Amino acid sequence: MKFLYGFAAASVLFLFSCANLNEMSELKTQIEHKYHFEHVLVDLNNNTNLKVSLVNTSYNDSSKESKQQLATAIGVMTPLYMKSGHITKGEVLFVKGESNLIANVSLSESFDMGIGK
Repeated sequence: MKFLYGFAAASVLFLFSCANLNEMSELKTQIEHKYHFEHVLVDLNNNTNLKVSLVNTSYNDSSKESKQQLATAIGVMTPLYMKSGHITKGEVLFVKGESNLIANVSLSESFDMGIGK
């Protein structure tokens, strides 16, 4: 009987994880298409903290105000695609990465999406 409860619990967690993965993938795709970005990473921690990383975009050289406006816009579109989670915090990272034969170097700036405010 305990095995049955454990199996049922694992099945629910698996289905919930799949829903989150599908939603994260859809959010990633929408951001890429809307803003014409090639490298977008979406990460969800503890089902509450969303992090969107924009790697080597034209926004890297933009003003802090422009970056904050974009982070807020992504925060507004997030609930349209992330429906199964209870996201209470979100941030957008603007990542500038460089690679050469010796090392990989990246710098990033973080901006709040304004989720939960």
